[in-house]
Amino acid sequence: MEQMGKKPASPSRSVTKLQTKSPKAEELDKSFRDAAQSSAGAGNRVRPRLGRKVSKMAELEQAAVAMAESLELEAYKLDVSMELKLATEITGDLNLICKEGAKVPAHSAVLASFPYFEAKLKEDWSGPGWNLNKKLDLHLPCAVNKEVIQAFLKYAFGDVWSLTQLESSDATILQDLFSLGEACGLPTLCSAISEQLLVTAPSASSWLEWLSQEHGYDVSKIREKVKQAVKKRFRTDDLWDGLTVEQLQSLEEVAKKLKPA
Repeated sequence: MEQMGKKPASPSRSVTKLQTKSPKAEELDKSFRDAAQSSAGAGNRVRPRLGRKVSKMAELEQAAVAMAESLELEAYKLDVSMELKLATEITGDLNLICKEGAKVPAHSAVLASFPYFEAKLKEDWSGPGWNLNKKLDLHLPCAVNKEVIQAFLKYAFGDVWSLTQLESSDATILQDLFSLGEACGLPTLCSAISEQLLVTAPSASSWLEWLSQEHGYDVSKIREKVKQAVKKRFRTDDLWDGLTVEQLQSLEEVAKKLKPA
């Protein structure tokens, strides 16, 4: 009877006892939390590195695509050049005479669109006796070598990339090509050369001599590029240290004429 009358333990006290952790359990929980934070921190450090790797891979992929496109374009240029050369050799109805006497085949239908050749063909055309085995030989208004004529014909046929295949530092070829375009009435060729031209210190004197001649087309861009090349040489101390008194006097006279004190 006394056992039946005994009060049961309070539920709240039992729950409190269950919720209270031992120091050992608290230590284990803290270890787990520290490990989780450390793992999360490592993940945060890894993610930027992965992002940089992905970005680098994207850059490399873009560079590879650009290189492939460039190679494809160069191959296309070569194909166009070879096809043009072959077609001209087979179907060309006239020959352009080079400075060295060699003959370069060409098409009258293309050249007739330029003033010089239009007048020349009307004057020299062989008439009904013309055929593929009897081609008309034409002399150019200025004597140039075979390489210059070939570059001229490529441009005349619409191969605008032909100029990029020439060395911009090769002054003689570009000068002759400019003069030929000028004499034949092809101003777009002269303009393209003026834009592409790279005047170097070694070629500046050659361009100065070329500029001293008369030109029917605007050569102001070329003159400006030559001027900048000459100015660059005068910025070096070595050049000034090597000038003689006579050379300094000449420069002084030039300076007086250009800009009086």
